[in-house]
This record gives sequence, structure tokens and C-alpha cells, in this order.
Amino acid sequence: NVLAPTQFQFVLPILRDQLGVSASLIPLTRAGFDLKGANQTLEDGTVYSITQRGSGNLNAFEIGFGWRINSNIAVGFAPSFVFGSYTRTSEINFESNDYLSDSFDTNTFHSGFRNRAGVHISLPGFHGSASAFSIGLAATLPVNLDVDRERKTQVGTREIVINPSDEFDLEGRIPAEVAFGVAYDLSAIWGFSADVLYQNWSDAVTVDQHSLYDITDRIRVGAGFRANASRTFSEPYAFNRFNYRLGASYDTGYLSVNDSQIHTLMLHGGLGIPSRRSGSSVNVNFEFGFRGNELDTTITERIYGVSITFSLSELMFYRARLQ
Repeated sequence: NVLAPTQFQFVLPILRDQLGVSASLIPLTRAGFDLKGANQTLEDGTVYSITQRGSGNLNAFEIGFGWRINSNIAVGFAPSFVFGSYTRTSEINFESNDYLSDSFDTNTFHSGFRNRAGVHISLPGFHGSASAFSIGLAATLPVNLDVDRERKTQVGTREIVINPSDEFDLEGRIPAEVAFGVAYDLSAIWGFSADVLYQNWSDAVTVDQHSLYDITDRIRVGAGFRANASRTFSEPYAFNRFNYRLGASYDTGYLSVNDSQIHTLMLHGGLGIPSRRSGSSVNVNFEFGFRGNELDTTITERIYGVSITFSLSELMFYRARLQ
């Protein structure tokens, strides 16, 4: 079970409906596990166990610029600083006081710069003036990472640095990615969207070569419907106080075993609670899915997720009622 913040974004208009800037803190990856092995016995009968723990993340602090060229075309560019750390710990615990417990830590620190750009095209729809058709395309260049690593061990209460960070000269690379999406709004209430993401993971460079899995390219496709019932302007029944989302996605993943990828199938749902006085809203999102490999039934996982998003829309630009 993981409780963690997701993306934080602040958007500021520079020229109304033409130019804007944003600042974002985006979690790119998150890892965490805690595995305890079965008890084992030495020749003298001493029982011991080995525990493996790992935790860490990779984040991007991004500054984005958006320019609306005309009523149909908008472009954006967003440079960012990528940073993060990962710690892996191995512990050996003995049940006998004749042996000292031992732990071995590997701390890895990553940093680099990322650049991405995109274009958004808006076209009139086929169901009246309220309908619209949108196309979006975004590309992210590969990210070269500088990697610092430190290894240390602790025997009893004594901590020993085995390899300081200045002994390592490592480099990693996060692959390029391309995303494409389309959306069709039948009206201000009903809409449909679909997207596809491709990541060239076969071009990635990792600093750990002992993984049991192979790395391969990743493709993710998704589609969904939305119903903004709060825009019906009808009687204030319970149903039309909210906005609704429903969708599904399929992800091939970037890890494979015996030439078979570990894929993920997800169902997504969302409930939006808009403010009656401003453009702000609270959005509650739910997801449920399966992850696995058809050739290895031991690699299976059920996924449950709940997230809450707060959207504070232009609060600072509303004229105060009391001066």
C-alpha cells in the first residue's frame, strides 16, 4: 500500500488566451519492496534469514511554455531537471547472539536534464457548433543521467563505507518517447478520447546488469468517455451535480521474460465535483487492473488505486467582493 503525492502544477497566464507558463513537479518513477526470505540454517545449527528492501523515486521539476498561434494551433515546450535516489538494503539477521547482524546498503543518486515539446490542433466537429475535434502530439528526447553511487555496510553498530560515491563513474539514459492522442467532443457534456504512448526502452542504459528481466520497447494505449453532467443546467438532481469519466488502458510494459512481456490491463473511473462559483474542482479517480506474464504465472499482480486531484482554477484572478 502506497500513499504518495502525484503531480503538482502551477499555471500562470502571461497573455490571455495566447501565452502561458507553468511550473510542475512530476513523479516519473517510484519503486518500493520489502522481501523476507525463508529461514536458513548454518552447519552449527544457527538459524538466520535474509531481508531485501528497496525504495526510491525519480522526479522532474519542469518549466513549461505554451503559445496559442491561432484559434486552431497551439505549441508548447518544457525543459526540466530530473533528479532522484534509490536505496537497496540487504540484511542478514541471526537468531543466535554469537553472530552479529549485518546489513549492506547501496545508495544511488540520479540527475539530468529533459526536454519535451508538443503541438495541439483544434478543428470544428460534425455535430453543431458545440462539437469539436482535437489532435495532440508530444515528443520527449532521451535523458542522459549522471549517476552517483555509494556502498556501505553495518556490522552490529559499526558502519563502514565500502565504496564512496567518488569511486563510481556511471551514466544512465532514459529513452525517448512519443505520445499521440485524439479527442472528439459531441457537445459540452459528452466526449470521447483515445491516446497511444511509445517508449524506446531498448535504447535505455541501466547501471544494474543483474536483473532477471529483459528490457524491451513499451506501448500503452487507452480510450475513455466523459460526461460533464454538471453542465446540463437542468434541475439540481444528485446525478447532474458531478462529472463522470470511464476508460480502459493496455500497457505492454518494458520488461519481458522469455521473450514475453509483462503486460498490464487497467480499468479507470473518475468522479469530478465542480465548484458552483468558479472553475475549480475536486476529482476522485479509481483504477483496477491486472499485471502478468502468460508464460510465467508466478508473475501476477492485482492493482487497486485511488487518487484525489484538486484543481484551483484562476483563484488569484477573480476580483475580490470586498476591496
